[in-house]
Amino acid sequence: MTDDSEILRYQVLMALDNNAEDEKNVSSIAKSLNQKSYKISRLLSALEQENLVDKKIERHPKLTESGKRKINQYKYKVDIFINHLMCEGVSEKNARKDAVLWALNTSDETIKALDWANERCRIKNALNEECAFSGNILCKLMKDGDYKFSYVFYKMCSEDGDVLSMANNGFENPCTLSVRDGKGVIKLKIKRVSANSAISGHMMMGEVSRVMYFDGTSYKEAVKDDDEVLIPANMIQFINLGTGTGQYMNGTINMKMQCSVGDMHMPESVAMFLMTI
Repeated sequence: MTDDSEILRYQVLMALDNNAEDEKNVSSIAKSLNQKSYKISRLLSALEQENLVDKKIERHPKLTESGKRKINQYKYKVDIFINHLMCEGVSEKNARKDAVLWALNTSDETIKALDWANERCRIKNALNEECAFSGNILCKLMKDGDYKFSYVFYKMCSEDGDVLSMANNGFENPCTLSVRDGKGVIKLKIKRVSANSAISGHMMMGEVSRVMYFDGTSYKEAVKDDDEVLIPANMIQFINLGTGTGQYMNGTINMKMQCSVGDMHMPESVAMFLMTI
């Protein structure tokens, strides 16, 4: 838990960043924070020792470049927390109150995860009135980056009641949606799979050797880049489901796949790829 002295440090730095010029002094800062002037004066001296505050002009302390970077990083984290809490249904008043405390001791890894959660929330809000939309529309709303999404392959038809496709074993999960300049591509990383032969009982090793995707009229050959299969995101069709914090978006596309075992090519199979945002 963050102690009161650490909270006060950031409050003083925030005051030097936000206050009007004639209120960036010991007495004004002390009054605004309901603190004794001597306590603020000592704290400013300590911040000067850390090269966060410049006190060359005693009555007008100011942030150093290091101090500006530190407070900007803190404000960025506060904004991340405010947006995340409000996305989860917390009132703006309480979100702001809690964010200033939570941002003090939060790792960069956590902030990165929350930033992505906020990005998903922003995208959902932007598309919440769209019943259906294409991957092209989705990617135009997204910032450049590489995003991870879980997915599942379903059989197009099943006679035994098992709806999950063997294709789920042929790729690593999650997949990656890589977005650049409003355009995206789904990257599926191939992995080797093993299974006992139904005929001989021997262990067989194989991997997906060929993938085709349905573009709305016919099946197109997917590009392979080393061990990754690339599917244009604009070919994926999304639907909106749920509302509010329960909203999610499912994207689907049909694919044909073929697996190779040694020199043998197994029969082609068709499956539906479904990813969830």
